[in-house]
Amino acid sequence: MVSYGGSRGGEARGNAEPIGRALVAQLGDNQFLVTGFHCRVDFHPAGTAQQQTTQAIVVGTGQTPSALIDGKWQHRQFLRVEEGTYENGVFQSDRILNGDQTDWGLDFGSDSEVLRVSLATY
Repeated sequence: MVSYGGSRGGEARGNAEPIGRALVAQLGDNQFLVTGFHCRVDFHPAGTAQQQTTQAIVVGTGQTPSALIDGKWQHRQFLRVEEGTYENGVFQSDRILNGDQTDWGLDFGSDSEVLRVSLATY
């Protein structure tokens, strides 16, 4: 999910100018490359392709994104969020973001950032 104009823990109301953008690329199972400007990117459990077509998946609200899938609540968890760059086709991690930096999602401002994100559900 991508939102624009939100503040930490606040509801997204859109940017004053239409300047926000995001790019999310899936690298593997539960691993993504994420970048953006003036936006917040977050992930919600989606279930399997079969679950998505055979049942209504209810998305929860709150700080930790969650979804009701097969009668059980599943919650998103960031296992690891690394900021870095690619050099010669290899991701070079510069730092690991902590929970205080990711608890409301991945916030992108005007600085260029590339994040490698590993996710899990519980």
